[in-house]
Amino acid sequence: MYFEELKNCIDCKEITMHYRELLLFLFKKLEHERSVNAVFHLLKGKKSAQTLQDAYLFQIENFYGIDRKLKKTTFNNHVKDLIENHYIQVANDQALLTEQGDQYLSGKRLQSYYQMKGHKYHQIDREFKQGLFLLIQTVSMLIHEENKFIPIVDQSYIQAKVRELLRDYSMQFDTIAEQLYGELHTVLSTIDDCLATVLLKQCSGYDRVGMSEQQIADEENVYKEDLHLQSIAAIHNILETITEHPEQYSLLTRLIWKKTNRLTASAQETFDLYQAGHTLDEIASLRQLKVSTIQDHFVEIATHKKNFNIYSFISEQVLDQIQEAIQNTSTRKLKPIKERLHEEIDYFHIRLAIANMNDEKE
Repeated sequence: MYFEELKNCIDCKEITMHYRELLLFLFKKLEHERSVNAVFHLLKGKKSAQTLQDAYLFQIENFYGIDRKLKKTTFNNHVKDLIENHYIQVANDQALLTEQGDQYLSGKRLQSYYQMKGHKYHQIDREFKQGLFLLIQTVSMLIHEENKFIPIVDQSYIQAKVRELLRDYSMQFDTIAEQLYGELHTVLSTIDDCLATVLLKQCSGYDRVGMSEQQIADEENVYKEDLHLQSIAAIHNILETITEHPEQYSLLTRLIWKKTNRLTASAQETFDLYQAGHTLDEIASLRQLKVSTIQDHFVEIATHKKNFNIYSFISEQVLDQIQEAIQNTSTRKLKPIKERLHEEIDYFHIRLAIANMNDEKE
């Protein structure tokens, strides 16, 4: 009953996000700067210093890790499709938009893609989605007194989380169902109808089997990856709302998993040595790594850690000069910024300054 009421509240006209558009947008952002594979690593959420830094450097952090199951063959097929449709050319392993590609992209409303917030939620979005689907299925079955059913989620740790939640509510299934419906109705009303529709079509419950992303894609005659963008955008919208207003979503908030450390293991080791009082050069010597590698680590640390003192490496005056150059060039690309600065200000200083601009730190 509850599910059908939710479903009837939604009216979606068409799928609004397409993988082709997103790839073109990302290739445009990285044009002349990075390889084709840099986009693949970004979407997969590769936990390397280069990929993490590029995400913030080119202001595409929203798309970091939004497709962690993306296969290289699938990605290559999309790239091939863009080439065959004359939207891009690939030279020296870099994707360059053609005039036709630029025209195609300029006619698209790309702002909707920023509903995805991979930099914030890529570590927890999949588990939250699976927990939500399992809770909906479980509550739906139990209020119809169906105690034996095959759970749609296999992972034992997600099943355990849902069982714990039910126990905390003293197994009052009608109460849980009413609260779950209320919170879902409220949060889904805050997001685009098409995003909500894609999410609800995947839900299973009493006398209902949810559709897979592939099945919905076939029904809508679009790529499965297009559906994934819709689905992940819906989850990120929901996560954004309930984390901002946890008091209004006490049930859904219980499905959020604790984030793990954003730093790579190597950067964390460098950070530990730094906190122990070692200098950059000392850390490079202790770890037997190049100074440039340790610099990469500090840029990563500056991107993610609130308690990192950037002024250990850069003066306030130099930081102001770099920020002014960034404003004057309207870019975060290193070379045009460097050309506006004194010679003694190096690329490490610029990268630190850009990293320091990230306002979503741990």
